[in-house]
Amino acid sequence: MRMKKLGFYLSSLSMPECAPQMAKLFMENGFTYFETNITSKSCSIFRQAVSELYPRRAYTIAGRVPFVEKNELSHFWLKLHSICELDRLDYCWISVTNEQERKNLPDRLEVLQHLQIEGRIHHIGISFQGNAALLDEILTAHPELEYVELLFKDGFRTSGFGSCYQVAAGHRKPIIAVLEDAPDQSFSTLQCVMEYPHVMMVLPSLHQIQDMECAIRISDSTQDQINACKSI
Repeated sequence: MRMKKLGFYLSSLSMPECAPQMAKLFMENGFTYFETNITSKSCSIFRQAVSELYPRRAYTIAGRVPFVEKNELSHFWLKLHSICELDRLDYCWISVTNEQERKNLPDRLEVLQHLQIEGRIHHIGISFQGNAALLDEILTAHPELEYVELLFKDGFRTSGFGSCYQVAAGHRKPIIAVLEDAPDQSFSTLQCVMEYPHVMMVLPSLHQIQDMECAIRISDSTQDQINACKSI
């Protein structure tokens, strides 16, 4: 079954105590994609809200793995399992937001590809902030990257999202859009971004149960409209 386009970014929560109730509502409405930073605090929230309560096949989890050397991988995954109760990540992204991170990309990729071969990671992508020319350069040099995560802020054209979206689409890479505005502002763009054909997932700012309820209504309404257009 194809995933619904609304994702739940747990690391953005301002009130972590709301996470279990929000995750319950999220999954009861057929949404399955969670994203978190792989840190002790974020992993603890994910464990309490998701992995302790639902079977592994019921959800998709994405996250950023901090840089580790190959000889530290076994220790890292034992720690990840103990904190998150996870044996694998469905989607894993490397942050590329400055020149140093771009230079480190080949080494980071090598480590993650090793984990991918072992079945610990299924899909590897990048979380990118920069200009479209640099993104094109990266995707041309690393066709093994499977998806791109982009920040959407202040509109399609003014944020740089639009030009980077076109580059990623040209490389046939699915896009995850992160809406970094306050909830009321991100909701106003949620429907618009969900309609972009190459966007596979949208992560709005969700801080409390009311935010989740609003995002679910918008997502379901948007998907109904998309399905209706496809049937014409």
